[in-house]
Amino acid sequence: MGEPAGISGEITLKSWLKLRNQYKSFSFFSICDPDYLRNSAKKLGIKDRVVIIDKPSSALQFFGKHLPVIPISLKERVVPGKINPANTISAINSLDQAFELVLQKEVDAIVTNPLNKKSLYDVGFKYPGHTEFIAAKCSKNKKKLLKPTMLIISPKISVAPVTIHLPLAKAIKAVSKNLIISTVRNAIDFLKNSFGIKKPKIAIAGINPHAGENGNIGNEEKKIIIPAIKYLKKSQPHVDGPFASDSLFSKKNLNYYNLFVCMYHDQALIPIKTLDFDNGVNVTAGLPIIRTSPDHGTALDIAGKNIANESSLVNAIKIAAKIAILRRKKN
Repeated sequence: MGEPAGISGEITLKSWLKLRNQYKSFSFFSICDPDYLRNSAKKLGIKDRVVIIDKPSSALQFFGKHLPVIPISLKERVVPGKINPANTISAINSLDQAFELVLQKEVDAIVTNPLNKKSLYDVGFKYPGHTEFIAAKCSKNKKKLLKPTMLIISPKISVAPVTIHLPLAKAIKAVSKNLIISTVRNAIDFLKNSFGIKKPKIAIAGINPHAGENGNIGNEEKKIIIPAIKYLKKSQPHVDGPFASDSLFSKKNLNYYNLFVCMYHDQALIPIKTLDFDNGVNVTAGLPIIRTSPDHGTALDIAGKNIANESSLVNAIKIAAKIAILRRKKN
């Protein structure tokens, strides 16, 4: 569902319009309020094409001509751009339902629409975002949670932040040798198994200006990052770094490396959103399920104006389908 006050309904409908002719390859359905989607369709000038289904397996028979929807009711009327906590709870419930379906193997993957983090916190959601929520749900041992890796993939550049939704001061303290190693391993496994890249080439960023200049501008590289790279190189020779982040994303490097591993959120997200904002897809690696999402937020400022670009969600759906098909063939 995503945040109802944002652009989720609009981009879901637009994505279905673009992808409905691919029903022979894959299909999808939305867990959402049907009336909310019908109202969104009306604003877009789309004839009512929403059909209610009661189980995932029914989606395929309707997908070519209708957007299949497993219904979940919104509590209040949606006002574009204005978050209503009662409706945020419905959005969380839709996420819960999607997770249960993928865990029960009734669906191959889940694609999550954007949620507003403040509204999540306001209603008592205890996770920083989708990634942490799904990791907790997937963890059999609740005392030792899985540590997934967030990859942002696009045709022009792909990145992975070692730390995700942390204030910068805390993010720098959270960077560790083990976290770098697990991030790179998750990323390499994903690129090999889900994208068929046999020998992924990985560039790792430093954390300080000029990658620390041999300890003269900070010692995180010498104490943490370089030891992590040396350890990784024993089994993964195509891991390089640490690179100064101000020159890391050069054209030459973009053409050579499959993935750039960065130490904190904005170090990774600024280059991809600058170079390929509309096509980025958020993929969660290191989990037993397939989960993707568009690489943008709820866009409350343009909600209801019918100007949202659905490209990122379209790509998120395509990548989820591609991974699912590849994994089915392997199994």
